Parts: sequence; C-alpha cells; structure tokens
Amino acid sequence: MVATEAGADFSAFPGAGNFCSWLRLRPDNKVGSSEILSRKTKKGKHRLAVALRNAAQTLHGSQSSLGDYYRQMKAKFGPAKATTAAAHKLARTIYAMVTKHQEFDPSVVAKQDEKQQRKTENRVRRQALAIGHQLVPLQVRPSLTRTIPVIVFFRRRKENKAVDVSLRL
Repeated sequence: MVATEAGADFSAFPGAGNFCSWLRLRPDNKVGSSEILSRKTKKGKHRLAVALRNAAQTLHGSQSSLGDYYRQMKAKFGPAKATTAAAHKLARTIYAMVTKHQEFDPSVVAKQDEKQQRKTENRVRRQALAIGHQLVPLQVRPSLTRTIPVIVFFRRRKENKAVDVSLRL
C-alpha cells in the first residue's frame, strides 16, 4: 500500500515530518503573536493515512511499545487523537525504513520495551516512596508457581505492624 500511494522513492519528502504532513497526520500548529491558537491536523482523507489509522486502532490490545504509546495517548487525549498520534508514529517508522533501506528490526523495539519497563519500574518505586511504601523483591516459593504471577510486593508500616500486600495480574 505504501508503494502504490507514495511510490518507492521518497525523495519528494525531505524529512519524516514532510511525509507525515503530506499524509495529513502532522499537527498544523497555528501560532498567533505569542501563543499557539490551534494544534489540529489538516483535513483530508488520504488512503494511506486511513490505512495507518486503522493499523493504529489495532494497537489497543498490543503488548508492544507502540501499544503502550497508543494506550497512554488514549488516556491522555481520547481515542481519536490517540489514533492520529499512533498513525503519525507509524508513518515516521515507515519513512525511516524506506529511506534507510532497512527492514523492521524487532530487536530495536525490544530494547525500547526494556528501557520503558525500567522507566516504569523506577517511576512506581518513586511513587511508592512518596506515599511511604518500600518495594522489595518477591520471594517466589515453588508451591506458588502455578498461580497468577505476582508483579510487585511491598510492605507498609501501619501502627507498628507490618502489613504485606501483593498486586496480582
């Protein structure tokens, strides 16, 4: 679909932003004298943009970094803007793959997923410390291996008593 709509040669697009703008996926910031008046995307129904939006909507249930990105944007801006934002990210990825003549490399995405997982874990640790909790590693017993995996274990001190709480999937 990309080759039929945009062609095999992307030399008409100096950068990924130009490609996304051509697809009407890039925000058109209307700036006044000192403030942004509007951040809407331009109107238009490009067939490739429609296909990318449809692909972006399927990311809702994906466990990849793009799926995480879509869910974050959906929680922040709503489903319509999240779909456009994820389609914009997909278009930038396609532009990079075509111009660099490289195939999609899942190991790069896996590295990004690991980095995102570490960032999320550090954020949860900071939040737990802020409310008086301490995260400690969970000791897995052989008898618990057939149950639902436990993600985080923390101990909360309340009235000089240790209360153990574990979060399950």
